[in-house]
Amino acid sequence: MTSKPDHRLIQLDRSLHAVGAVIACAILLGGLLLVRRSLAAERTSIDARIAEARQVLDKEDAIRTEHSQLEHRLSDLERRTGELLARIPETPREAEFLAQLSGLAGESQLAATESGLEDAVVSAYFGVRQADEIVRSLEAAVKVLEENLRVSRIREESGELIRTERLNLEVELAGRRRELLAHQHQAKLARFQLAFLMGMPPATPVELVDQDPSIEAIDAPPMLSIENRPELQAARSAAEAAAEGVNAAQSERMPTVDAFASWQYDKGWRRDGDGDSWTAGLVMNLPIFDGSSRRSQVAAAKARQRAARENVRKMELNLQIELEEARLGHELALAQKEVALQQLSQAEEAASLSRERFAAGTLLSTELIGVETRLTEARVQLTLATAQERSALAHLRRVAGYPILD
Repeated sequence: MTSKPDHRLIQLDRSLHAVGAVIACAILLGGLLLVRRSLAAERTSIDARIAEARQVLDKEDAIRTEHSQLEHRLSDLERRTGELLARIPETPREAEFLAQLSGLAGESQLAATESGLEDAVVSAYFGVRQADEIVRSLEAAVKVLEENLRVSRIREESGELIRTERLNLEVELAGRRRELLAHQHQAKLARFQLAFLMGMPPATPVELVDQDPSIEAIDAPPMLSIENRPELQAARSAAEAAAEGVNAAQSERMPTVDAFASWQYDKGWRRDGDGDSWTAGLVMNLPIFDGSSRRSQVAAAKARQRAARENVRKMELNLQIELEEARLGHELALAQKEVALQQLSQAEEAASLSRERFAAGTLLSTELIGVETRLTEARVQLTLATAQERSALAHLRRVAGYPILD
């Protein structure tokens, strides 16, 4: 027996299929709408990136200009960094400056030594001239005594003079000759000393002209001051070096600044792309703990500075005293020269009158010997006073910081 299908079930099944189809179509339409919206959004994003890329391409000239400006700024920064580094004090440069000050002090000390040697040469020169003048004075005295002895022998032969008077003249003549030999030997020694100071072999003969114009060319110094003394300049240079040493020691405790700068440019070898970057800055180093080493160095440098300053003060006082002594010594030498000139004039007049009286027989030989002795002494004293005055003036110029001859 067969059963017939229920029409209601069939219709229900059809209705369900229709509803399912509608739902499927709705889902499909919704998916399509979502896909379309996603594609539209992606398209909008792509268009925006394309527009941005086009804007970048349009700004190519501006980018290149900005790149050139950045390079110029970097170059300017490197230049300023170099100037800053040049201004920052460095230890080697400080050491070099200290070495220059020390070299200056050494040069001033060398100048002082040369000035002292020059003074010694001048003294030796006037010593030679003084010895020569004394020898000439004694030679003149010997000639005068020989002439007086000749006159005394004539008078003795004629009976006008006793033998004792002649013997007195012979004894005096022998003494003068002995004194002449001693001073001739002294003149040779003075020449040896002058040759040695001038750097010549001691056996080199040294002959001086009779009238040397350079003797009278020595003038008084324009100004009596110690400021030109090389010894004082050397002491002051040493004090400046000590002061810079304190600054150098104190700078070790100060912070240091270092500047740095760099620039980098990269270009790809697979893709056509490039770019650059730069970096610049300053670094400060601050010493915190050094175990009191720098403090000890500063204390030692300050002690050296105080010692150098006291040395300058001591040098100034000593040079001022030396200058005053030289000034007074030259004034004394001038006064002694004037007295020696007057003494020689009187001795020459007295000797001339005494020789006439001795020739006339109204003067004893002992009296004549006394007069001739005083004349010789007056000549020697004038020679000594003249040499001492010139030597004192040369010494005054040296202690005033001026050369012997302008």
